[in-house]
Amino acid sequence: MDNERRYFPSRAMITEPSSPLGDIRINFEVIANIVRLTVTEIEGVLQVGGNWLRHVETVFSRRRDVIDGVYIEEDGDGYAIKVRVQVAFGVELSKVAYQIQNRVHENLQTMANVNVNRIDVMIDGIHRVPSADGVGSRSPGTIGNTSQK
Repeated sequence: MDNERRYFPSRAMITEPSSPLGDIRINFEVIANIVRLTVTEIEGVLQVGGNWLRHVETVFSRRRDVIDGVYIEEDGDGYAIKVRVQVAFGVELSKVAYQIQNRVHENLQTMANVNVNRIDVMIDGIHRVPSADGVGSRSPGTIGNTSQK
């Protein structure tokens, strides 16, 4: 396969079958953003990525295969996705991870016609979510779609 497709954000592309009007190419950064936005909509997920030490390591190692906690690699006839998340204390971790896998797979197939062979979910952190009045913490059932850190 074309090595140029392995690195992103600026050069890596997923190429759709050509139409009579021309080529269709989707930048890996777009795919990573679909993953990130999908994951942040799942109840109990507080943040995608977010481990600042891992971010610093990525910057200094000049890795170009990760965007905000989302890794994309070619995997045979499709792609392998790795996503790192921070979740709320009290949620069922395996249930949240399973929802991430299912929704990411569905959205990538629907929105970008991307064949995903594997979706690995790494839970990098768990945090208490303060209640709206600042006293105590909310129960897992009231966590909803939040972007708090």
